[in-house]
Amino acid sequence: MSNLTLAPNHYHLRRRMAQFLSVLLVILIPALGIFRLDPIAGAMVVLGRQIWFADFFLVAGLWILVVCFLVMLYSIAGTVFCGWVCPQNIMAEWANFMTHKLLGKRAEVSLEGDAPLVAPNKNKALNWTLLGLSFLLAAMFFAVIPLFYFYPPQVVWDFLAWHSNPKLARSLHYIYAVIVVIIFIDIAIIRHFWCRFACVYRVWQHSFKTRETLHIKYDESRSSECLKCNYCVTSCFIDLDPKKTDIYDSCINCGECIDACNKLHAKKK
Repeated sequence: MSNLTLAPNHYHLRRRMAQFLSVLLVILIPALGIFRLDPIAGAMVVLGRQIWFADFFLVAGLWILVVCFLVMLYSIAGTVFCGWVCPQNIMAEWANFMTHKLLGKRAEVSLEGDAPLVAPNKNKALNWTLLGLSFLLAAMFFAVIPLFYFYPPQVVWDFLAWHSNPKLARSLHYIYAVIVVIIFIDIAIIRHFWCRFACVYRVWQHSFKTRETLHIKYDESRSSECLKCNYCVTSCFIDLDPKKTDIYDSCINCGECIDACNKLHAKKK
């Protein structure tokens, strides 16, 4: 599974950079007027120009090209989008990081009705309060992004700065509040449960995978080194056993298990 020629955090650092750039790109595309939707006018706004939904056939070739590119990407790289770009995974990973930071390295909030798993020395009201506030602030930040895709950038900036704007609909405040609540529930409770059991997009990606598709595979020739080691399993935030992956599973090609294996071997040198 590991490649000892790579640095211990080879995939982790590159994945974090890819996630940061993807979030930045998602924000800049509508904020700079490159693309957004105008549901009131029934049009898409591309580089400041309106393209009516009724004229969709004019850009049909572009959409076909995009779909073909995605199909090719999924057949070659598999579910790499989930591990490296997906906003849901980015928010869930960050929520896991904050939970482990404030409630313990093995802290967990289960959707199966079990009591939260918290380190005894960190099960304090202050830690829970800080965790809740961090989730709320993150939800308020991420909830702004969808607004850029449905409102002109100036309207959104005026909304954030509490400035009066004749184009600023009163419903915008309620829409923003609903999005904040949804994202808060998502990062506080749902997280990767959505990735494993509810994500339709992941199923669509799986439909194009083959045995030749990029996939993390266990190197059985080194099985003797793994008899008493479970490091790769504990590093997987999707709760998979990387030694037993298959073509159709929840693996998102994040590479964390490979980094964990490399890190462990680096310590033995």
